[in-house]
Amino acid sequence: MTRLRPRVRRAAGWVALLPLTLVCTAALAGAVAVPAAAEPGGCEVKPGADAPGVVPWAQERLGFDRVHRFATGAGVTVAVIDSGLTQVQPQAALIRTRTPLNVMGGPYAADDTYDCEDYGHGTRVAAIIGAPAMTGEGFMGLAPEATIMPIKYRDSDTSDIGGDSAAVARGIIAAVEGGADVINLSLQAPDTPELRTAMERAAAADVVVVASSGNLSGSDLPEAYPGKYAEEEGFGNVITVGATDQDDQLTAFSVSGTQVGIVAPGAQILGPTQIQGYYAEDGTSFSTPFVAATAALVRQTHPRLSAARVVNRLKATADPPGVSVPDAGYGYGIVDPYLAVTAERDDRRITAPQQPLPAAPAPDLPPPPDHTLRDAGMVAAAALLGLALVVLVATIAVRHVRERGAPRARSAPLAD
Repeated sequence: MTRLRPRVRRAAGWVALLPLTLVCTAALAGAVAVPAAAEPGGCEVKPGADAPGVVPWAQERLGFDRVHRFATGAGVTVAVIDSGLTQVQPQAALIRTRTPLNVMGGPYAADDTYDCEDYGHGTRVAAIIGAPAMTGEGFMGLAPEATIMPIKYRDSDTSDIGGDSAAVARGIIAAVEGGADVINLSLQAPDTPELRTAMERAAAADVVVVASSGNLSGSDLPEAYPGKYAEEEGFGNVITVGATDQDDQLTAFSVSGTQVGIVAPGAQILGPTQIQGYYAEDGTSFSTPFVAATAALVRQTHPRLSAARVVNRLKATADPPGVSVPDAGYGYGIVDPYLAVTAERDDRRITAPQQPLPAAPAPDLPPPPDHTLRDAGMVAAAALLGLALVVLVATIAVRHVRERGAPRARSAPLAD
């Protein structure tokens, strides 16, 4: 019996471990199956469909491969103020990130930074900017080596892309204080003192702010800000983005206005969801990150350019849209990442004509010197000289006359 006791103890140990083994096995099985309701943060999310391994049309249109020979966004931080970021989907998991933040405030948990918006609005925006290439997938981000700073400003139960201006303002300030080089705002919100102050902070910190123009929904117009700030003095660091389709035509949903500075592909834009697969959707929310990524490429290759000059460069190098620019719908044209990085900048398309310079007043010159006495002296000297010459000539003439008029002496006669 004493020999059996060690075996009994070992068997009892295995029996004790059995529940833990079953729990781990069930957890692994759940991870593989990717249930729609058991993701981080308890988000109710929907997995997307598998995408073919072909390059999406927007990537071909913007020439990712061409520009990646010169820039990838390395060393640049892009803050994405959106619905958060969940990195369960394999390609989304490759995105370089900094510690995510939650600025919702109120009753929401500050450590909830996961993207809970149906198919992952914030996750797809972040991926369009910074997802690296992955074997077997055609999709990739435009700035695949940029660092994404995810800032969650709204929860999954917010159905639209609007939001609390105070939360957006907190997100902008957090991005500025975190050292972001570019801020992506695929959202609209009301103009409030808090939002305006935050945008002023971004301008003072020389951060490029890229905002969507918004999507038309029937007869309803979305809130115009923060994109509307782009038309105001003092916000030269802001560029507002509209959306085009596969034919480079302005989409029917893209909001127009004098605030629009540029457009980018925004129709059926593919991106990874938070869990598995990919999802394609329309919206200026998804044209905006193409411009934010381009700004990151410019900031990598031209680090001395101010935010306002980066914005000017994006406009000056945009593909002409076939209409006179700036246009209320197209802005200055379709973003061109390759030219934005490589071209010599020409601001003539985006700067107002120079006003003619005012005529310069004649300089104050000293009065001319008074030569009256000198001139009178010279005249008198000339007169005296002339008089002397006349006297001399007259004297000679009189002498000559006298000599000719005097009687000649007769000679004595000769003797016989």
